[in-house]
Amino acid sequence: MPRRCTVCDHPDREAIDAALVGGGSLRDIAGQFRISKSALARHKGNHIPAALAKAKEAQEVAQAGDLLAQMRDLQRRTLAILSRAEGSRRELRTALAAIGEARRNLELLGKLAGELQQEGTVSLVLSAEWIELRTIMLRVLAPYPDARLLWLVLWRTAVLTKSRSSLRADLAYALDPAVFSKDGHVAMPFGEWLWEVTPSWSWDWPHLVYTREALHKITTGEIKQLMICEPPRHGRSEMVTVRYPVWRMERDPAFRVILGAYNQTMANRFSRLARRIARERLDLSEERTATDDWETVQGGGVRAAGVGGGITGRGGDLIVIDDPVKSREEANSLDYRDRVWDWWTDDIYTRLEPGGAVILIMTRWHKDDLAGRILAGPDGASWVQLILPAEAEENDPLGRQVGAPLCPERYDKPELEQIHQVLGSWSYAALYQQRPQPAEGGLAKRVWFDKIVDRAPAGGWRYRAWDLAATEKKLVSNDPDYTVGTLMVRANGHYYVEDVVRARVGPGAVEALILQTAKLDGRGVPIHLAQDPGQAGKAQVAALARMLAGWIVRSDRVTGDKVTNAMPFLAQAEHGNVSLVRGEWNRAWLDEMCVFPVGKHEDQVDATADAFNALSQVRPPLPRVRVRILRG
Repeated sequence: MPRRCTVCDHPDREAIDAALVGGGSLRDIAGQFRISKSALARHKGNHIPAALAKAKEAQEVAQAGDLLAQMRDLQRRTLAILSRAEGSRRELRTALAAIGEARRNLELLGKLAGELQQEGTVSLVLSAEWIELRTIMLRVLAPYPDARLLWLVLWRTAVLTKSRSSLRADLAYALDPAVFSKDGHVAMPFGEWLWEVTPSWSWDWPHLVYTREALHKITTGEIKQLMICEPPRHGRSEMVTVRYPVWRMERDPAFRVILGAYNQTMANRFSRLARRIARERLDLSEERTATDDWETVQGGGVRAAGVGGGITGRGGDLIVIDDPVKSREEANSLDYRDRVWDWWTDDIYTRLEPGGAVILIMTRWHKDDLAGRILAGPDGASWVQLILPAEAEENDPLGRQVGAPLCPERYDKPELEQIHQVLGSWSYAALYQQRPQPAEGGLAKRVWFDKIVDRAPAGGWRYRAWDLAATEKKLVSNDPDYTVGTLMVRANGHYYVEDVVRARVGPGAVEALILQTAKLDGRGVPIHLAQDPGQAGKAQVAALARMLAGWIVRSDRVTGDKVTNAMPFLAQAEHGNVSLVRGEWNRAWLDEMCVFPVGKHEDQVDATADAFNALSQVRPPLPRVRVRILRG
């Protein structure tokens, strides 16, 4: 959902707009009006043009009148030159001579356009007339690739001041036969098409331009399988999933697209947004108009499906899968990952038409997610990966310095640091850096637990949580699980792991161990028992609760995955809110914690997470107040 513009709602909006138009720096304006720099950048890109068009309209038109008259005259002269070139299309010298004269006119037009833009009154470089002029030139020079290339260079340098990456994309476009639509006409480049369809959005951010270069190779057939891994809320879905399919259908109305997402509702949303644009630019069929299945008159169209949904009977020239995983819980579920994989292999990939292409867009949640399985499979080497982390790392494909934000106009460095702090390193590395595990290794680092104290503060809240394993070593395997009881203390908003009891014993010995530990802790320490699924787990907890009559006993059925259960504790540990009380158990506890979730055992992690989750919900009692009643 697009965020509401805070600048538009600001009481000093007119002064802010004036400062932006006057060329003031975003930093200075943000400091003057107490607004974030990113909010100013979004407002400048999205709303300033509209504001200028409305402000002082009569005065601006009067100032621009003479310049516009010159512009029209020069445009007529340029079109006449193009007509002469078209009449001599078999004569390269004549065409190049016409280009030379057209160049001088374009330079004048460029100066006029620049002058008009400096006054803030008129912007013509993306108008319909300019686009028509460019299209005519490319069509006229189609038989002469060298001349076509030269003209595009002159166009960019004389009229449009764009980035090097944008120029590079246009040069590739200039010599490519794929720029023609199915009917032989010169098609508008996708980048310019975006500005025409949604002019109020910013499409020239470097990461979007870089992504469009890969999409161009999808269009030409150079790439057949593209994997785009970018952080959320950076415009990838709006450009790739929603608009790119419509642009392809505009070039070829018989082009068929399959859109996939984590559920049918999200897939329908993408399809609905694409259809809204297509209605303005294509002839849509009145016979097939459903949100999840609509067509053009020529037989092209879009079919949308969520994970588990079938596409029986329909093939696709392009398949776009946009984030087949919704949440951390789904990503950590092996059953769900298997379900996504089966959907991909059995229902989606089999629908690809010969010569078709696949685009997989993902935020990396897990090393074994759909992207991970594809890359680890026999077909992984044939996929082209576009990996753009939120903060630049070594050898950044965009040439950013290490740590530089991917799109500071959306999320600048302070905002990314805030997100990092809230999510923690492990989730941030996966979702925003596209690395399902941090570069250092697992979820936890030993440095998080370097605060080792001799004792926990007196008077804190204590809680003992048990993770039960009632199987003996010889009955199961050479390395069975442990029964573990973790005692944790909360004092002054800080958490202390005070004691860990860990043993491999049979069912009878488990009862004795828990009872003995409870007596040592005292009746004032509540006890948490994790209940395994099934009747056996329920019966075991019921028997232990009867044995512990006189103590406060709480039991919860184990649900969800271990990683999700441990994340709240690990987030507190990362931010320095956890200490260990010195004990013989420290080394084994740290060894298990710092390899979780890839280690052999997770019993201590589970017991610790349960103790923290239970203790974090305890509310301290209200202080006692002595009331004295005075009688009159």
